Amino acid sequence: VFVGHGGDHTLSSYRVTPSQQDYDAETHLLCGYFGFRDPIPSPLSESIPQLLVLRSDDIDQLTWLKTTLAHLSAEYKAQTPGANVVIDKLTEVVLVELIRFHLSRGEENNFVAALYDKQIGKSLQLLHASPEKAWTLETLSEEVGVSRAVFAKRFKSLVGQPMFQYLTAVRMRRACELLRQPNYHLADIAEMVGYSSDVAFGKAFRDHFSQTPAKWRKAHQEALSG
Repeated sequence: VFVGHGGDHTLSSYRVTPSQQDYDAETHLLCGYFGFRDPIPSPLSESIPQLLVLRSDDIDQLTWLKTTLAHLSAEYKAQTPGANVVIDKLTEVVLVELIRFHLSRGEENNFVAALYDKQIGKSLQLLHASPEKAWTLETLSEEVGVSRAVFAKRFKSLVGQPMFQYLTAVRMRRACELLRQPNYHLADIAEMVGYSSDVAFGKAFRDHFSQTPAKWRKAHQEALSG
């Protein structure tokens, strides 16, 4: 069972509602969690399901996941030296496999289709690899080999937002990573994420987060020290 987005839930050893079927046997429960450093939404993070339940039939078809779960359970029970390290890594693998399983269903998830689309997928790689470049619809469409009009329409259809809006979000997430490092000046960060000046960067950041980069950095530092 995978609960996404921090949804409230209850794990109980008894049935909350009556059921005709009972399962009266020893049950081994392993629980874990993961979280993003910042509440910065992205198309991929928003594609994570609210609730995902894999039945035994599903797991039987996913050989790699079934083997990983068996290994994870064995490591937890054995508690041999180094088991905690192995458990942590296997838990990460399970998480990736669960998300893969969800994405493979393709239920109203256009962004996943965008990742697999030959042109749009390549454009996303380019934007993430070099967000500091002065990308335009013309230059990006040329890079992926389609016309400007077709590219703009297909990008918005699959990604869910225009290219420039998506690029701004990518730049802002990159800016947050750099703001965590106190040795970078705002002017340096502005250049590294594609803005001609710290003034232009500051305006874009305020429009995106409703606060200045300096205030964001200060709040992050205070949170760490607290």
